[in-house]
Amino acid sequence: MQRLLTSFVTHLIFARRVREEESETTDHPDLAALLLLWHRLCGAAPLPSEQELVPASFSPWIANLAIVDIEPRPLRARYRVVGSRLSHLAGRDLAGRYVDELYADEIRAEAMAAYRQVVAERAPHYSHRRFRFPFRGFGYHRLMLPFAGSQGMVDRVLVAIYPDTPFETAADWQRYVDPEDLNRWLGYGPPRPNRRGPGRQ
Repeated sequence: MQRLLTSFVTHLIFARRVREEESETTDHPDLAALLLLWHRLCGAAPLPSEQELVPASFSPWIANLAIVDIEPRPLRARYRVVGSRLSHLAGRDLAGRYVDELYADEIRAEAMAAYRQVVAERAPHYSHRRFRFPFRGFGYHRLMLPFAGSQGMVDRVLVAIYPDTPFETAADWQRYVDPEDLNRWLGYGPPRPNRRGPGRQ
């Protein structure tokens, strides 16, 4: 009974997930400062060069950053470098993994749509997403910043993610979610098998 209740609640979470804000600007103080730096790095060019992606320039944010390589045709996004806080929140090392081979369909579709928008519009993308539980809510602020390669195309995207709650590790939020649903949604393991036998409904 407890397991059924937990599974019901975790399904309810995704039914009540909302995108609270999506824009090119942010009022999150750390992300606002990062966006200002990105504009300074642009100078007179439409985009800053990927050569500007040096750790010394981003030291105040580095633990919350990921550098993502963009492959153009077909468009794919691969984590190149992932900051320590993001790795702790994910509960695993994402470096070297493609976004389209992680997560469940809905989450993967949202992430790839955001990458496609950043590449097509050659502009920053900010979103604030919330996951609501009956007794607790949490979410994250995400800022995606494009950088140009040698041909002027968007070759890399700098992604900054800040939780809007004081979570530090994956265990802080995973305890609210049924483990099998976590596997299915976030790609931590194979999908939950269908337990219905032949002729069962």
